Amino acid sequence: RITEVFQSVPRLFLLLVLGWLWRLALLSVLLLRLGRLNLALVPTHADRCAGLGFLEKLPMHFAPLALAVGAVLASRWAHDAVYHGLALIDLKLQMMIFVVICVLVLCLPLLALMGPLKRAKTQALPRYSALVARQGRLVHQRWIEGREVDDAPILSAPELGPVADTAEVYRSVQGMRTSLLGKAAIVPVALAAALPMVAVLTLQLPVKQLLQALLKALV
Repeated sequence: RITEVFQSVPRLFLLLVLGWLWRLALLSVLLLRLGRLNLALVPTHADRCAGLGFLEKLPMHFAPLALAVGAVLASRWAHDAVYHGLALIDLKLQMMIFVVICVLVLCLPLLALMGPLKRAKTQALPRYSALVARQGRLVHQRWIEGREVDDAPILSAPELGPVADTAEVYRSVQGMRTSLLGKAAIVPVALAAALPMVAVLTLQLPVKQLLQALLKALV
């Protein structure tokens, strides 16, 4: 049914969709090339993405594409429901597949940075683990075993602070994400793709029930 819908769509609309897909392809190439650079990633960054968290919102700018394509599909299904007795509930699976495809396609460019993020975390974990272990060992020797410890810089470094602060730094590295596919990337696209489907389903199903189902799926 989806292919039948687009066979009757004006060529101008298809041309605009292809233009958006071309931009998406260019973005994918750009991120692929950036991922091959020697990026100065910061595993302890507060965004939990080594400083690349701001890129997570890129798919949101392609949400109008999902909304437009979804509106075309929904309008055709609404026509069939009103004038040809189509049971919209029978299209539930197709609607869900459409939303999933939109999310996968529009969020695909972010996967180009998964490799650099994963390498940064893999390299940082043993290094920060060794840092925490070294500081903790010296603190244990001085204050638990009562041994004389040389004036090690690691014990007085202001950027490290006490043992608790250093352990928190390690936990931030441990909690670093290796993918930019979070809620900020997925939810806007999923909402844009699902809204036309929800609108057309209101022709035959209660609005409250649809909104509750949508919120449960996205939250």
